[in-house]
Amino acid sequence: MLRFEQGKIHEEYILHLYKLFEDFCRSEPKYSNRKPDFRTNNVYTRITFQTRSLPCFNEFHQLYFKDGKKVIPSNIEELLTPVPLAYWAMDDGAKLSSGFLLCTHSFLLSDVELLTKVLKSKFDLDTSVYTNKKGHSSIYIKTSSMDKFRELVSKHFHVSMKYKLEP
Repeated sequence: MLRFEQGKIHEEYILHLYKLFEDFCRSEPKYSNRKPDFRTNNVYTRITFQTRSLPCFNEFHQLYFKDGKKVIPSNIEELLTPVPLAYWAMDDGAKLSSGFLLCTHSFLLSDVELLTKVLKSKFDLDTSVYTNKKGHSSIYIKTSSMDKFRELVSKHFHVSMKYKLEP
C-alpha cells in the first residue's frame, strides 16, 4: 500500500497523483483536518489517498525498506532518472535561497551521502549535505547547479508545483 498526503494548498498536485494511481485505489482522495500546528495553533486541511496492498508494490517495498526502516537501494544510480527526481522534488523538496533542498530526514547519513554521489555522477549536480538542529539531513542543490537541475526536472513537474523551480 502506498499512502499520499498533501496540504489542501497542493490539491491540484495530489489529484494529479491520484489520477496516476486511480486504478490501484479503492476510494477517492479524502479531506480532513490536521491537528493544530504547534507553532501557530492554525488548523490546516490535508488531502490523502492510499492504494490497495497489491503484489505489484512489493518489489518497491523490498528495495526501499529493510527491517522496517527506509533505505536507499545500492542500485539507486540505475533507478534515479529525471522523472523520479522531479517527483521527489515536488513531494519533498523546497526552494531554499537560490538553491533547492531535497528532504531526506528519514534516511541514515550514509544513504544521504550515497544520494549526493549519485546526483553528482549521474546528473553532474553540485550538492552539499545540510543537517538541522535535530540531526536530520537534507540535500542542498547548490545555486551553481540550479539551471542544470531545472533543465532535468521541469518538463516532469506538474504545473501547480512549478513555483518551486522559479529563480
